Amino acid sequence: METKIYNNKSDKLILVFAGWGMDHNVFSHLKAKDYDVIVCYNYTRLDFDLCEKLGCQFDLPHPECPLQSTFKQYREIYLIAWGCGVWAASITFDRYLQHLKMEGRFRTLRLMKKIRKSVAINGTLFPISSTWGINQQVFNNTLKAMDAEVHNNVAAKESITLQKFTTKMCGTKGILDKYMAQTPQRALEDIYNELVAVKENFIFSNAIFWNKIIICDRDSTIPAKNQARFWETYEINIDSGNRLAFNAENFKIEHFDTYHYPFFKWSCWDDILK
Repeated sequence: METKIYNNKSDKLILVFAGWGMDHNVFSHLKAKDYDVIVCYNYTRLDFDLCEKLGCQFDLPHPECPLQSTFKQYREIYLIAWGCGVWAASITFDRYLQHLKMEGRFRTLRLMKKIRKSVAINGTLFPISSTWGINQQVFNNTLKAMDAEVHNNVAAKESITLQKFTTKMCGTKGILDKYMAQTPQRALEDIYNELVAVKENFIFSNAIFWNKIIICDRDSTIPAKNQARFWETYEINIDSGNRLAFNAENFKIEHFDTYHYPFFKWSCWDDILK
């Protein structure tokens, strides 16, 4: 996993998990008034590059984990995940919580207390599912088409598969034109490898309690009806004491009349948390 850090010298952090194929550029119009922001993307590996730099292994206890140090400086942490990032955030924190438990219950409780809210946008905990996520056949067709392009050394900006995905994700010419001014700066092979990893590494995790769900009713990338089907049957109280951001009373689902990429609705991250 890669990260982009925006340091506004705040004691509050918004931790963002982007969708598949994305990077921090797709959010470049969003500002943060009262928060630091870390954008996570590229789920070829489900851990943080903050830790990779020192060879961190989640399954081994160690005192100088950079991620641990990063979280330590914040009084409050807020999670926002989009698309495939909803699943990736859950898996990543599941692994990180396992690491913390090896160091003692106190560290786990301290992190759980800091995470105040979690927002899931146009995603579920099942990225590939004909019932709750992307249709299996659609996913496999995308994978096959992109595999052929990678083997033919097609650049990302020339990929027909990515063009189709982006057009579908944005929904309208107006949104697409604005989005194209801040597209991800990633190689096609890199994006393809991430898609392969999503398929090969899928496991279910319920580590995060998602407080606020945003479903965009025109989303056909992860079909809105599949999202609604998943979140309307979301088992709120399962293992509640061990889930980050748990607050069953604040659980809510909001519907917007737009497409998979809804971020031009907002000018700052703060508004998404409201």
